[in-house]
Amino acid sequence: MRGQTTNKDLQALEKLQQIDVRVDEESRALEEIPARLEELRKDVDRVGSLLEREKERLAEMEKWHRDQEREIELQGELLTKAKNKMQQARNEREHKAAQREIETIRKATQDREEELLGLMDTIEQGRKTVKEHEEEFISLQNHLEQEEKEARKQLDTVKKKIDKARTGREDIVKQISSPVVSLYERIQKRLGMALVEVQDDHCTGCNMQVEPQRLIELRKGNKVIQCPLCNRILFFKENGENTSD
Repeated sequence: MRGQTTNKDLQALEKLQQIDVRVDEESRALEEIPARLEELRKDVDRVGSLLEREKERLAEMEKWHRDQEREIELQGELLTKAKNKMQQARNEREHKAAQREIETIRKATQDREEELLGLMDTIEQGRKTVKEHEEEFISLQNHLEQEEKEARKQLDTVKKKIDKARTGREDIVKQISSPVVSLYERIQKRLGMALVEVQDDHCTGCNMQVEPQRLIELRKGNKVIQCPLCNRILFFKENGENTSD
């Protein structure tokens, strides 16, 4: 806010509130920085967990593929034995039995081979997906690392600003009477803005019209005047000056 206020306490309160508003803004920034980092960490953890699950599924498929290849090898050995049986058959019944066994083995082998062909496509896609997510995970980790470095700098800067503002606040508080400071701080804690301007005879904190007698007292500047509705401390600027910075 700019312009002259109605008494020394209010002039100092204006400056005090400016500082408190800045400190509040910087304090929110101080909270937002770790919160932003936490969201990034969650993203990294999410992609990391997804990647681990995909790797596990891929490993299971590859293991199943190897197991089926071994089964096909065993079926090949069984087929060789079945063929030997057919060659050594002593009669038609043994010959037909061996022939049925050969057909069964060939059918089972063919089915497994078809499954393996389909599975290979799935495995290749899985490997591609895992690779993509590994790259995304590494990229997120690098981004998080850079953000953490930047955040440490930002935190240090914001803390210095807050410390500087609080030092200035202490100097201003010394200029204000203790009862006024206590009143201001109670209202500030409850409402966020303890000091508000009167514009067009209205409190800009709650928009209530201020009665003429209070306006007269406010212009005199010999005591602190509060809004009867919101209890904020009122101040008045001569010549209707604007409060905007």
